[in-house]
Amino acid sequence: MPVQLYESSRAGLQAQAAAAASDVLRAGQKTLTFGLDNLGNIGDDAVAALIIALRKMREAGGTIVLETTNEQHQRALLRNGLDRIVTIGTYALAA
Repeated sequence: MPVQLYESSRAGLQAQAAAAASDVLRAGQKTLTFGLDNLGNIGDDAVAALIIALRKMREAGGTIVLETTNEQHQRALLRNGLDRIVTIGTYALAA
């Protein structure tokens, strides 16, 4: 089940992402899946938050997966090169 990120300030997004990574690692899991459809856009603040979570997960031998059905979000993720370092999918593929 993806952890949903919600629209917030840069600090708020970073706090959400870091807390999600901590929760997943504490549960003994190595993959954190984020749902991004609740974000208005995938801007620098969201990318920074996702990178923080990725670093935290990788330090523990894990990774993140990004899920969105929003085509604009998918394009933004590709434009930022996140497809080269994490898996990007849609909820349909994850189901």
